[in-house]
Amino acid sequence: TVMENPLILVSNLQIVRFQEMVPLLEKVSETKRPLILISRLLEEHAMANLVVNVMNGIVKVCPIESPDYGHISDALLEDIAIVTGGKFIDYHATHKLEEVEIEDLGSAEKVTIGEGKTIIVNGGGSKEKVEERAKMIEGHYDMAKNDFQLDKMKTRVAKLLGGVAVLKIGASSEIEMRDKMERVDDALNATRAAMELGIIRGGGYELAMYKPTTGNYPFYECLTKPYHQILANAGITTDIVIPINAKTGEQIDLYEEGIIDPVKVTLSSLNSASSVAALVLTSEVLVGELDDMRQ
Repeated sequence: TVMENPLILVSNLQIVRFQEMVPLLEKVSETKRPLILISRLLEEHAMANLVVNVMNGIVKVCPIESPDYGHISDALLEDIAIVTGGKFIDYHATHKLEEVEIEDLGSAEKVTIGEGKTIIVNGGGSKEKVEERAKMIEGHYDMAKNDFQLDKMKTRVAKLLGGVAVLKIGASSEIEMRDKMERVDDALNATRAAMELGIIRGGGYELAMYKPTTGNYPFYECLTKPYHQILANAGITTDIVIPINAKTGEQIDLYEEGIIDPVKVTLSSLNSASSVAALVLTSEVLVGELDDMRQ
């Protein structure tokens, strides 16, 4: 689910009775804002009554199980409280759900809740406090007893400082909007792939330039096909392989112009192509369509 401008209860409480939640739910319902309820445990009785109230439209609540386990869970909950600008309701400190006030709740611009993870966008906490928290965790790196604890600390710092980028994309029609969204999605996936294995010159140029240093292998001629096809689509013909901007027809530095491909995407394309080629070569029969122009 996605909740806009919700109030957020950050706690490690084990909620057994629905009556424990009633005072807080009454206070939240007056604000007309949704509530995200983070707790260590929500018993079946409390959950059933909460579902009834949500289905009847009395309140809009989404319960979330607190992350991780033990003291690590408490530390993560404290991080979330700082990010959202709320108070960590800790049962170790004898905090009670019935005593929680609206001022104790955190907030965020948007929260996206999935099966395995929750994304908080623009939490209501102070940026200075978030940075202080991250520096405090970094100062405890040398106190980690093993690599597991160190990784957990680094993960917490990354979550505190990493943040979430929000892209606002507009269009004059729904069709244009869908097209832009698909382009942005493709760009994001390409960027993730580039971060993983790096980049090469695009436009088919890098593949066309690849040739074995010894021997004569006609197979490698197929690697020039994407390059020539891209230029043919742009109405450009050339017998030599040079870095060309297919849009302008000018010889350029592909890296400087940003005409690049992720290495991972190129390798995936080659693996898929070789797999299909191997299937064709080892098949006894191929089925296709005859050209209309027959000799």
